[in-house]
Amino acid sequence: MKLLMGFLVLLVALVAVMGCAQTTAPPAPTPTATTVPPTTVVTTATTALPTTIPTPVPVNTTVIATPTPASMVTIIHMNSSGFTPSADIVLPGTGIFFVNYDSVPLTVIGIGNSTGAFNSGPIIPGSEFSYTLGDQKGILYYGLSDNPAVNGTIIVQPPSGVSTYIPA
Repeated sequence: MKLLMGFLVLLVALVAVMGCAQTTAPPAPTPTATTVPPTTVVTTATTALPTTIPTPVPVNTTVIATPTPASMVTIIHMNSSGFTPSADIVLPGTGIFFVNYDSVPLTVIGIGNSTGAFNSGPIIPGSEFSYTLGDQKGILYYGLSDNPAVNGTIIVQPPSGVSTYIPA
């Protein structure tokens, strides 16, 4: 009986060792999804190039400068970074309109040799300040009261009677 028991224990041990040594079959391959790159559609539009047509323009034209002071107006657009135009030549008696195109109130004042010539006070966004030049010729310097580096110039010059216009 001891022999039979020993044989059974040996048999169980042999089966246990053999069962652990068996290799398992590899798992079945899992199909992977194939990724297709997106298609890019390129559209080409053909546009016609502008055609330049030569137009005869006189090189010099003589113009009699006879505007009346009542009809002369210059508009200067301003914001915190500058004036447009920053320099202008006008006749005496011209009305100057400073229009605020910024989002904050701005004050334009006479500066340099023109200090004290005018002070607009705060001009709210979208509003304007008007100033009419006198009959004297000369240069009017102006700038923003809170930033004197932002400035401009108006040259007041009486009509000479005849001026030459050279197209740009």
